[in-house]
Amino acid sequence: MTKVIANTISLTGEYKGMISRFILAISAFVIVLYGINVYSAVSKAAAIKKIDTMRIALENKVQQLDAQYIALSGKVSPEMAGQYGLVEVPVAQYINRSGSLGIVSRNSEL
Repeated sequence: MTKVIANTISLTGEYKGMISRFILAISAFVIVLYGINVYSAVSKAAAIKKIDTMRIALENKVQQLDAQYIALSGKVSPEMAGQYGLVEVPVAQYINRSGSLGIVSRNSEL
């Protein structure tokens, strides 16, 4: 048992520098990954805050436009349409589709 421990100690003594550099490299890699994740979380939080600010501004603008629409829509009437040259169209000027439905299927030979 003592010989195994002595061999292990002598084996680690030979590779002590290489093991230390490996552990240091792994530690540096983990620190870089941690930094990248922290940066990602902070940048996403900042983007969410910016988007939320833009959302609030857009909601306010929509509310203003909605209030303007309601105020203006109360002033619209059929008489006002006539002032702008709009006239009521007789129903006869619309396209009547009921007379032409099914003509193709009745006249075609399948």
